[in-house]
Amino acid sequence: MATPDFQPSERTKKDWRYVLTRPTDQPRAIHSDEDHVYNELAAIFDSIFDDEKALRDTVTRLRMERNDAAAQAAIKQGQINELIAERDELSHTLV
Repeated sequence: MATPDFQPSERTKKDWRYVLTRPTDQPRAIHSDEDHVYNELAAIFDSIFDDEKALRDTVTRLRMERNDAAAQAAIKQGQINELIAERDELSHTLV
């Protein structure tokens, strides 16, 4: 049975273990497959969270690659600007 003064945090409410085991005012049905069902659900939620972590890691890696590419582009642009300035100097020298 749930106690009226128990208030789980928002983070706890999102945790699948809390969702599966949260206290309720309803009596639990007893059947032989209960452990099997919980194990299946746990495996499904673990798989979902593993996929979410893999996606976050991929997004982080892609952001780092994008930032690295932007930094390299800035360096190349600086080199191009230096070459243009040198060309302009040589152009004035030849005239």
